[in-house]
Amino acid sequence: APVGGTARAGGWHRPRRWVAPPAPVGGTARAGGWHRPRRTARAGGWHRPHPVGEPVFPRLSRWVAPRAQISSKRKAGDTLPPTCGLCYIFAVTDPKRTLWYLKKIQLLSELGPEVLARLAERVEMREVRRREVVYLPGDPGKSVFFVNGGRVKICKVTRDGKSLTLGYCGPSEMFGETCLVGSGARAEMAEAVENAMLTEIERGDFERLLASTPTLAAGVARLMIARRAELESKLEALVFRDVTSKLAELLIKLGDEYGVDDSRGTLVALKITHQELANLIGSTRETVSLTLSQFKRKRLIVTEGRKVILSDLEALRALL
Repeated sequence: APVGGTARAGGWHRPRRWVAPPAPVGGTARAGGWHRPRRTARAGGWHRPHPVGEPVFPRLSRWVAPRAQISSKRKAGDTLPPTCGLCYIFAVTDPKRTLWYLKKIQLLSELGPEVLARLAERVEMREVRRREVVYLPGDPGKSVFFVNGGRVKICKVTRDGKSLTLGYCGPSEMFGETCLVGSGARAEMAEAVENAMLTEIERGDFERLLASTPTLAAGVARLMIARRAELESKLEALVFRDVTSKLAELLIKLGDEYGVDDSRGTLVALKITHQELANLIGSTRETVSLTLSQFKRKRLIVTEGRKVILSDLEALRALL
């Protein structure tokens, strides 16, 4: 038998000669073959590390985990360091465009033109893709965010993967404001539900705006009080109501916020999964699916894929 050969019918088989495989993209040569570059985990898949020396802007760059903070002083044409931790897909660096977006935010619209012009030079604006994580529990609370377009989900997550959605933030709404109360780490997660444009203002800059602008401080206070009242109502529903009542109330609320007139009733112009509905009311996907089937049999709703049509609002209100 030849060295390394194996027996087979009719004689001996000489082993096939090893041929080095082609180098993978970005791979490096090493003794005995090729080495594939190390990949890093991110939300929704894997991401190959950003090449050293490649420009960040205006090219689209994908986000890399784990949690790390992006430099607030990064300018167009800057390059990433060898150990880049976080890079958003696109950043707005035109001051005029940034100023235009700031004027569209209702909470900031009462600031004078000079204040907005100075603020436009200090804020960071960026686009994030759907399912990109803005920040995670444990990240330092160093800034507040405004949504210029798209939608962001705020939720609590556990170590075993369970999630409770606290709410959604749409255009012109603020999130991450809990960093103004304490200097600790984030306690919740913010994730883009759809492609979104965000404005990030550092905590120190925003606190100086609050101190110098009473109308802005009053608006932020009203916002935080309203969200506290909403969370108290959600807590009351989680404790004292059954799934049928909570789901009916949620559908009515979604109809008020995103409802569009339809020949069959009120169309909720928002694509939402059964799992997302379950996270909003603190239930499971199986229970929500069963309850929605009961609503359909009673002709309270009509479903079209991920869209829901509220065909009998009065009957849904009777379930509360």
